[in-house]
Amino acid sequence: PLERRHPSAAPAARPFCTPFCTTSSLAAMAGLCSIATPFFWRRLLLLLPCALALRAPEGGLWEGYEAVLRRYASPAVVRDYDALPAHARAKMLLAMRETIETVMRPSTPLDPGKADLRRGDPASQTCPLLRVLIRERPHWVIEPNVIAFFIKHVLPLWGSFPSKKIYLPSHKRMAEAMKARAAAVATTGQEMAPAPSPPVETHHHSARRRDWANLVETRIADLELFETASGKVLTGTLITDPAADQRVGGLFVVEDDWGAILELQLLVPLAQSGGGQLFVDRAFPNGLRVRIAEPYLSILTMTSSLRGIVVESLADIQVDSEPGNMSDLARANHLGSELLVQERYEAAAVMYWQGLRKAGQPVAALLANRARASLERKQWLSALQDAAAAILLNQTYEEAWEFYEAALDGIGYPDLVSRSRAVRGLPADRFQVFGAGRVRNLLRAAVLDLVASPAAPAGSEKEQGGRRLADAELIYSEDLSANPIAKVAAEVLGHLALCAGYTGAHHDALAVSMASLRIRPSGKATHSLAKTLALLGEGELADDLLGAVARASDARFRSQVGRKLRQLRETVREALAPPNTYGPDWVETNSIAVAGLIVDWVATDAIEIMDVNSQGRGLRASRDIDTHELLIVQRPRYSTIENISLGTPPPQHITRKLKWELTAAVHEDAMLSKTLSLLFDGQNSQSHNLTFSALLDKTSSWVLPLLRQHPDFFPPEERLAMSSEQISGVVEFNCMNTVAKDRPVMFMQLFPAIALLNYAAQPSVILLPIFGVQTRVVAMGIVTTRRVHAGEELTAGATELS
Repeated sequence: PLERRHPSAAPAARPFCTPFCTTSSLAAMAGLCSIATPFFWRRLLLLLPCALALRAPEGGLWEGYEAVLRRYASPAVVRDYDALPAHARAKMLLAMRETIETVMRPSTPLDPGKADLRRGDPASQTCPLLRVLIRERPHWVIEPNVIAFFIKHVLPLWGSFPSKKIYLPSHKRMAEAMKARAAAVATTGQEMAPAPSPPVETHHHSARRRDWANLVETRIADLELFETASGKVLTGTLITDPAADQRVGGLFVVEDDWGAILELQLLVPLAQSGGGQLFVDRAFPNGLRVRIAEPYLSILTMTSSLRGIVVESLADIQVDSEPGNMSDLARANHLGSELLVQERYEAAAVMYWQGLRKAGQPVAALLANRARASLERKQWLSALQDAAAAILLNQTYEEAWEFYEAALDGIGYPDLVSRSRAVRGLPADRFQVFGAGRVRNLLRAAVLDLVASPAAPAGSEKEQGGRRLADAELIYSEDLSANPIAKVAAEVLGHLALCAGYTGAHHDALAVSMASLRIRPSGKATHSLAKTLALLGEGELADDLLGAVARASDARFRSQVGRKLRQLRETVREALAPPNTYGPDWVETNSIAVAGLIVDWVATDAIEIMDVNSQGRGLRASRDIDTHELLIVQRPRYSTIENISLGTPPPQHITRKLKWELTAAVHEDAMLSKTLSLLFDGQNSQSHNLTFSALLDKTSSWVLPLLRQHPDFFPPEERLAMSSEQISGVVEFNCMNTVAKDRPVMFMQLFPAIALLNYAAQPSVILLPIFGVQTRVVAMGIVTTRRVHAGEELTAGATELS
């Protein structure tokens, strides 16, 4: 009766009710046993009706699912079922039940794939599948053609191993349906209806530590159904683009080295892992080679109903770092370049780093050997550059780390030596992060040393039995010049510099550009290095670098690349000039168009950061400021883009997208998480000694020289973990929307220094979007609209800050 009153509810399985299964009957039988029998038999007979009561309701039900399996599944699946132990057979029948309920559940507007099931011939009313459904879900309205389609197209392949010819097109359609479903949810703002799924225990990424070195290699063919391959590891390659939604998690196809494929389902809450499709695109791009610890082979009831691997924790997946060869690096270079053309910069960077770490060990060894030779000659700067490049290629290269620290100690930076040891988890002296001035001096010395002593000088002597050179550095330089893997590695590092520049990780771009030049000098890497230096506020150093290159006699820099370098030098020199006062015409047009470099700049002589009790922080004038005076110019620290050609999306859609992207980005960029932690999120207690330098994209002393700004290169106590609630608050309180000129796109961007502005009904400043050559907002400026007196707070209009 309860089911009839509430037909929308999903009741549990209806048991076969028998007279002895009622509570009164059980009580009567228990009373009889207690009176008529001795103690032992009384206890035994007391348990007998209870056991019958527990088994009777489900016994016939599971027999119905077994009948469905034996009648419609493939003979191979039936044979596997018969060979399974009892507990595995029970799991297989449970998987059959979940598949039927997932597919046969009445469709909803957010499940477009269910409409495809309404095809085929009417099913027989006597089939075991229909009998199970009538008994299990009598309130469901199921059309006969749906059952016919399920019998004809789903059950024959159910529980089997997938084949490339049949499964890959099906996976592509399924991934497109998942993306359409996620897009529908994002557009309507509704939550996706939960699908039936078994309870899954998820683990935090760092909660479980795997001893990867002691795991034994296995293959797909050796995995046993519904069993965990304890002590084993499966190595394979992702051969499809990933798909994800909040119902089924991440979905991939992995191929092992023997050519067998399986579906891989990542059952991790995607809201905690960087946000759905964006997270899997960045972390698991097509072509990525992965290792899966102790894989669990199951039947994926919520997706293809085929056999697949279920992963419950990100700690169970590792990017394969086994030594590779030239083809691995070339393949990673090719796939990464395709992603780069598609403007998928984060996914391209993942592919490039995978290729370098898999096949770059020979190059890292040559660089480390040359660093050792430089140390013996007390050429500290050359040793520092080579050791840093080797660390980038192999982060676990202990010998390269030792050479890196020895070079820092030789230059006279013991604090950086202690910081490097802390990054590696070794005992270290107490250190403090000093000002960026000393790091800037070290960077200048390293860059000028790079130009003065090129990495691959020519000239050698021969002798019997091998080469004899006066300097061991020249031996390794010549080996690097002749090594084909080194040539591709230098090219990949140059591509990584482009990816890092587009994502705002300028310290990464600086490090990989220097490493590329140490392996093999090129005009493109020099261009990336000079541009990165200028964007970090080191315009004079960039000018000196380009000037030294222009004076070089090498023919490489007198070609078309050389002309681009000369043009870049002119642009850098223009960016070195302080911003001028913009006239009334700039304010009236409310925008500035530029074709050169935009460098973060603040008029520190005119404004300062203040504490406002009711609104957190703000900006105020430290002197009298004239009308139309430029106060801040800042590039976006992070931005996301949304196509509005089909109409303006709901505001919460692009906001949600930016939150997801930032949640994923903070795991790859420690400087970004540090900047976000300084901004108001609605709850945090803000530091009173905040300076503009912490909010601008400048050379930072927090990043080890010539290394990355990834959290792995920071001491553990400095690796900030920001929750999704904190990031959500930062986006809500600090980000703003902009629209491109002549293009149907909208940006949501974060300008950390400009975000300190509060709004007022009578504002004193106006925000000026600065557009680049592609009509994209490349920076934002603040200009006064009236005279502001010293001590007065600077405010903007509420509409501008929305």
